[in-house]
Amino acid sequence: MKYAIRLLVFGALVNFMWSCVPEPVIEVTIDDFTGSIEENPEDGAVIGNLEITTNSGTVTLEITDQTPEGAIAISSNGEVTVADASLFDFETNPTITATVVGTNQNATASATVSVSLTDIANVSLLDFITTVAENPNAGQTLGTVIAAGETGEFTFSLSDQSPAGAMAIDQNTGELTVANAALFVFADNPTITATVSATSQGTTATASITITLSEVAPVFHIWSGPIMTFTKADGADPGLPANQDRFTESVFITRGNSGGQIYNAVTELSATSATSPADTEWAFGTTADVASLNFGTFRGALGKPKDIVGQDLVLHLITDDVYIDVKFTSWSTNRLGGFAYERSTSEE
Repeated sequence: MKYAIRLLVFGALVNFMWSCVPEPVIEVTIDDFTGSIEENPEDGAVIGNLEITTNSGTVTLEITDQTPEGAIAISSNGEVTVADASLFDFETNPTITATVVGTNQNATASATVSVSLTDIANVSLLDFITTVAENPNAGQTLGTVIAAGETGEFTFSLSDQSPAGAMAIDQNTGELTVANAALFVFADNPTITATVSATSQGTTATASITITLSEVAPVFHIWSGPIMTFTKADGADPGLPANQDRFTESVFITRGNSGGQIYNAVTELSATSATSPADTEWAFGTTADVASLNFGTFRGALGKPKDIVGQDLVLHLITDDVYIDVKFTSWSTNRLGGFAYERSTSEE
């Protein structure tokens, strides 16, 4: 019995002593934060972390004021991030500040947050849009890409050209030129596009290039002077100037005395049925409709020469790029080389 009483007394004494131990004092500390970040970051970019200590439990953080309002955010673990990237402009807000309060039960602490923005080169680039006539010359200037920024010094480059290799750009001036003139054909590429980049102090801006080609109507050089008649008699020497119709220095039309078709005495000694007269092409019709005619070789386009007498024809001198109305009035079939035609002449 005495032993049980002693135990009860000892337990009561322990409880009394424990109840007299004071509750621990909660302490919270937050270090001031100083950081920096380049201007124009992305929303959510991490700036740094607050140093927070407490001797018990967890600390709840809150931003009580900041300048400008809404610029930064604080996570529960003290991570400082970008809340509104549009406010991170060096020219407008070179420094962003805030006051952060931490609370743990009845204990509080505060700290200042100061974020300095690093100025970076601002580069702006205008889209380039123009219209040019098809078939320009290689190296022809198309225009100049306009860039703007604090330094005024840029490096230009092209990418994603369609079709590839059509244009070139001067990396220092932004001047656009024709790189491959063969690609500037309306029927093949009515629109030519690319992406242009301008870089200054590590900052790059991009813009689009759109070049619209305008179709150019073909120009036909037509001889519309007085009609003349040319005749080569049967058996006449095709090597003599009198028996050659000398259109230009590139084309002398005549016919051999063994028959066959006409040929170009400038480059041929006799006729070849598949290609003669060299440097010419022919079509049925008149120069009034030259744009719609179908040209080919003499025999390929016209068929048998004896069948074309009296029909309207057009002769194209290829090298000289001249179109001439021709009408054969005779074609000798006795293998002596005679023929005659009427044709238009140069106005000069």
